[in-house]
Amino acid sequence: MKTPAQDAWIIAYHRFALPLAEYPEGKGYHRETCLDSVEFDENGLMKKIIPSL
Repeated sequence: MKTPAQDAWIIAYHRFALPLAEYPEGKGYHRETCLDSVEFDENGLMKKIIPSL
């Protein structure tokens, strides 16, 4: 997703809620939505995205 009127990119994804130890009754049922910035190197290739906590 490109933010309007800016040269910035954001990725939206979901994952299991962390830390998993807090959800012993059903690992995989608790999800959370995350947003992280997408950055590009000088060749235009996307850099590795480090998931936020």
